[in-house]
Amino acid sequence: MRIQYMSDLHMELYDNSRYIKAKEFEANGDVLVLAGDTFYLL
Repeated sequence: MRIQYMSDLHMELYDNSRYIKAKEFEANGDVLVLAGDTFYLL
């Protein structure tokens, strides 16, 4: 099994949010693990 991970996306930051929305991430694994700060801060 291949595991792909993404960590600390910090979607609350404009540059990060814009980059993630503009890029298509290629699926390289059987499972995707999202870790760290992966959501907007309130």
